[in-house]
Amino acid sequence: MTFDSVWVHIDNELLKMQKALYENQRFLAAVENYQQDSVLYDGLIGSLAMNLQSFYTGAERICLKIARDIDDSVARGERWHKTLLEQMAIETDQRPVVLESDTFTQLEQLRGFRHFVRNAYSYTLEAERVLLLAETLTTCYESLERNYLIFKQLLQKQV
Repeated sequence: MTFDSVWVHIDNELLKMQKALYENQRFLAAVENYQQDSVLYDGLIGSLAMNLQSFYTGAERICLKIARDIDDSVARGERWHKTLLEQMAIETDQRPVVLESDTFTQLEQLRGFRHFVRNAYSYTLEAERVLLLAETLTTCYESLERNYLIFKQLLQKQV
């Protein structure tokens, strides 16, 4: 059994996440220059929040692809987003672990933030929280990419 379509999908999603990471770095650099201009500063915080949400959505799409095409099991119900991450953090009969505990924790923080952003008005965003998460995005991406490469290598050995 080969998972070529899974790898292509995940690789494409990682490329999109890299673009989000690049935007994140641009916004973070701009924030430092516009702290005195509240309109631009607030706009940048909103842009960072939207970008964090997009980044997490990419990670979730990767997890969904694995759940659908490898596990043949996608969580349902109100907590399906959380359950999906938990599913990726355990080994199954079909595959090795996808997310190491540190990556799981990072993504869990982004998942919670995405939930907040989807249900909040932009003026309720806490700049400190947005900036803290944005500053950890590179580490999160590197962890996710490393986990994916290890997962792919181990799964190819199993097949």
